[in-house]
Amino acid sequence: MMKLQSQYLPLTTLIVLLFFSLPLYHSQTPQSIKKEMDEATKVSLQYASQAIAMFGKTLKDSEKIGYDEGILKSKDALCTIYFNNGEYEKVIKISSDVENLALKLNDFASLAGIYRNLAASYSMLRLNDQALITLDKAKMYAGKIDDKTTRHYTTALIYDSYSVCIGEANQDANKMIYYIKKSLEELAKISDREKASYIEAKYDLTGFQYFRLADLYYSELKQNSAAEEYYRKALEIYENPKYNILPSNKVILYSSLSDFYYAQKDYKNSVLYAEKALSLTHKYDQPEMRKDIYNNLFKAYLETGEKEKSRQYADLYTKLNDSLKKAERKSVNTSVNKIISEKETEKNKTIKNVILLAGFLAVAMLLLGWIFWRNKNKKLHKNYEKLIEKIRLENTSEAGAERIHKASVTETSVYKSKEKQISDDTTNLLLKKLEKFEKSNKFTKQEVSFSYLSNYLETNSKYLNEILKTHKGKTFNQYINDLRIDYITGLLYKETKYRNYKITYLAEVCGFASREVFTIAFKKRTGITPSYFIENLGKEE
Repeated sequence: MMKLQSQYLPLTTLIVLLFFSLPLYHSQTPQSIKKEMDEATKVSLQYASQAIAMFGKTLKDSEKIGYDEGILKSKDALCTIYFNNGEYEKVIKISSDVENLALKLNDFASLAGIYRNLAASYSMLRLNDQALITLDKAKMYAGKIDDKTTRHYTTALIYDSYSVCIGEANQDANKMIYYIKKSLEELAKISDREKASYIEAKYDLTGFQYFRLADLYYSELKQNSAAEEYYRKALEIYENPKYNILPSNKVILYSSLSDFYYAQKDYKNSVLYAEKALSLTHKYDQPEMRKDIYNNLFKAYLETGEKEKSRQYADLYTKLNDSLKKAERKSVNTSVNKIISEKETEKNKTIKNVILLAGFLAVAMLLLGWIFWRNKNKKLHKNYEKLIEKIRLENTSEAGAERIHKASVTETSVYKSKEKQISDDTTNLLLKKLEKFEKSNKFTKQEVSFSYLSNYLETNSKYLNEILKTHKGKTFNQYINDLRIDYITGLLYKETKYRNYKITYLAEVCGFASREVFTIAFKKRTGITPSYFIENLGKEE
């Protein structure tokens, strides 16, 4: 987010606002709101909670007086702060209804920024398809920005988000590196003769991208020399006093360096950079990052023999981790509701426009609607019958024991590797372990993640990703979701008591965090909703 010049509200204005609850209290002007947003922008560089309150106020004041620019700019700022805080569901909520407003103002920069943060939030919540759709929108609107410096910078941010989304979806390090380098290409197009705020933003992001390349070369590709070179480039920028680097980005770099030096058994430097990172987190609200830093300090101090300090940071890590887990469980529902709401809104707009344009054809439209409804129901029932047939076949005496395993294997080979990445012995061993995992029903645990499965199979993320693509034809999320849906459909078919339970409970039984995510995954897998499936099972009794 570009920095703006900050100005304070006059003291006399504050006194009037404080002591008189008259209509004057509500008579904010665009000029006064703009001043408050400038001040909030300055505050946001160090104090996220305070900035959220300030931008929340400018948003409400803008809505009261119909100040469209204030509404859009406040939402843009709140999206950025909420995302940096890891409050992804709030990004999704605050970004509603921005497109029409931004198009009305021809503010493509704000619209592209909001969509970028929205996409990144979807990605962090594992809604990767929706994330990529939203990123495509962000890139399209970034291309419409008139000012070329803003256009290059915004596009660089969007390429960065593409790399993050790919990382969340399938951990393809080479594709991530491709998009990071695309981001650096856009940044290189920004002239160093631009005004100071643009130069600072350019080098802040450039340093961050160098850090990300270093992290990928180190953690994913195991190329330590390349990693060290990019770490050096990032440090040169971040520790250069002529650049005003965001504290949040310094925290990420220092924390990663702490990890890097710990792996090299250089515990002194590991502690040094972890302490540097921790000192900056107290100036900026980053609980997730602070948790990782506590863990780094706990491990590094243990290796240096400073047991008291090690114990201190172990306690801090445990307390913060427990607190974050409670908050995380609430994060999915809002995002899915937003997707469903957007699609419903689009459908309603389309219906309204068609009716207004072709009112004299109302009878014909009703007839077409009835035909569509009938065909849709035929299609739904056909999907239901296919699902029942599949379950019946899988529950025969010959196939019953292999239900989940065979269901997943029959869909293999959708993706084919260009060359063999893993030996046959390793492949066979991992497939056997996957079969054991499928039979154990461990996929019904909500805590199952990509790293969980890697650890369970005792393999690395690259091998797991390759096995799932080549032998299951799926990404990790598709693989787990399909196992869960196959499990619950079989349970509903065999155990009639489950048909009386609420959809929310059924979602929990098979491992989903919310009813909405479960419903989307169910329909994607079967072509029908859980309610439709249960209703028709009841009719067959």
